Amino acid sequence: MMNTPGSLRRRMVIAVLLMIGFYVLVFVLAGALIALPIAEVWYLHRIHPQLALGCVIGAVVILLAAFPRSPRFEVPGPRLEPRDHPRLFAELEGLARASGQAMPSEVYLLGDLNAWVTEQGGRFRPGRRIIGVGLPLMQLLNVDEFRAVLAHEFGHYAGGDTRLGQVVFRTRASLERTVGALREGDSKLSLPFQWYATAFLRITQAISRRQEFAADHFAAQHVGSDAMAGGLVKVHGHAMPYAMYWQSEAVPVLRSGFRPPLASGYQRFQDAPDVRTSLAQVHAQDAEEQSDPYASHPSLHDRLGALGGQPPFTTNDPRLTLTGPSAETLLSDPDRAERALLTFMTGTDAPALQDVAWEHVGTRVIVPAWREMTAPHHDALGRWTLRELPDLISLGAPFGKLLNALNVPYDQRGQALAIVSAALGLRLHDAGWDIHSLPGEPITLTSAGRRVRVHDLIQGLVGGGAAAEDSRYQLEQTGLIDQPLAGPVTAFTAG
Repeated sequence: MMNTPGSLRRRMVIAVLLMIGFYVLVFVLAGALIALPIAEVWYLHRIHPQLALGCVIGAVVILLAAFPRSPRFEVPGPRLEPRDHPRLFAELEGLARASGQAMPSEVYLLGDLNAWVTEQGGRFRPGRRIIGVGLPLMQLLNVDEFRAVLAHEFGHYAGGDTRLGQVVFRTRASLERTVGALREGDSKLSLPFQWYATAFLRITQAISRRQEFAADHFAAQHVGSDAMAGGLVKVHGHAMPYAMYWQSEAVPVLRSGFRPPLASGYQRFQDAPDVRTSLAQVHAQDAEEQSDPYASHPSLHDRLGALGGQPPFTTNDPRLTLTGPSAETLLSDPDRAERALLTFMTGTDAPALQDVAWEHVGTRVIVPAWREMTAPHHDALGRWTLRELPDLISLGAPFGKLLNALNVPYDQRGQALAIVSAALGLRLHDAGWDIHSLPGEPITLTSAGRRVRVHDLIQGLVGGGAAAEDSRYQLEQTGLIDQPLAGPVTAFTAG
């Protein structure tokens, strides 16, 4: 699976032939459309205006959509400089020397659990080399594993994959534009392009998978197969849970003007019982996954097998756990780098974000968000007590009454339930209950040994049956059963 000059030439020839084939198809169909009305006039001495206009429009659409366009490079994150992060650039320079490759001219920090390389300019000759490295990747991989991932990316440079990728990307983009433009007009002319796009995707993705195998082999040669395997396992095994953590836990806090400890928050997220159970199921499926003929990357199972001597991925694979110093230590000031990244990603001044511990997210982020959500409905919510809540959110007329009072359309009843959940959470919090909101765990309020998961309680009432009875019992035990859903808390029974 080595990227030899011969194999590179063969792949480049295939990519160029596929590109030529696409443009041959474009010019043949466009030419045939233009020739049709001309032939009608020449041989039949007549013309159908609608047919002629349709042919001309179809030819123009095909030619305009297929016209190649050079994608503009968009800066993906804050740029890293050698003077600021000498240890990171020493790693890059060492790999460049060992692999006989030129250093990238630009290095960017990413918010993804990923690393990539690209070349800008120079379609069939070397262009401007750029590499992106994810901060989450550096936090989860040890130095050896991160070095192996970087070596894998240098393998793409060594194999000429970035130059080949430009040819493939431009052709694929032209195909997609052509099919999309013809589909908008509900034209049957899209059918040959759809067929070609399917064949093109299957062939080029097969080439991409071979490139990944070759880059893995390149990294294993220069850094070691154990480090490469460990990096692959971590990237694959953490990709889905990290995306979940970022969207469900980190983003809401950041949008509220606070910065929680992101790396330790992800560790807590993984350790949460519900998340751990879900991940075990996902990892069990991943262990048996085979490569998809339309995927750009081989399956983890196949990549580990190709490295030779590497055990297959398993549920609770020990390689998922960080051993040794994280690659984040290659950054001279990780905290400053994270703030620069957050400034880039959120569009706000990250230094203005207030640091907050996850233990305080409930009071500083969740409770204010609840107040903001319920404020427009304060008077309506104050009409009902917690005792009336089960009937209010049951299906049918009572729930319709609640929707009307909150001015929420019936097809958005989930919004009404969210408002009621926030109101119940506030009722408990204002009565002195403590709020807990740790990554991966449901929002929970506690008082004197009692515990209420607000979302689960509301969903239990909606679901009916035993779950509804349990939720009613929890409401009774709060000691607030006769309190209104909004308004000041009056004297209540502690329960």
